[in-house]
Amino acid sequence: MVSSGRHRALLIGDVAHCPMELTEPDWQAVFDVDPELAQRTRESLARELEGTDVPVAAAHFPGMSFGRLLAGTGRRMWSFD
Repeated sequence: MVSSGRHRALLIGDVAHCPMELTEPDWQAVFDVDPELAQRTRESLARELEGTDVPVAAAHFPGMSFGRLLAGTGRRMWSFD
């Protein structure tokens, strides 16, 4: 977590390799050493971030851009800032 005053942003490193791993809870990456733990970790993070205004970035996301996890009807959606 990076913060300044009341502004926050989250850098998640290798927790997810692409935004789809946060929007599609059943997806797994071939790089996951412990696939079940990785899936639970991503799902927990997604539940915490969904619908917040916290921008998120990861080392492997396209263009290393920040985005947000939006609450969708029946499923989550990702939006790059």
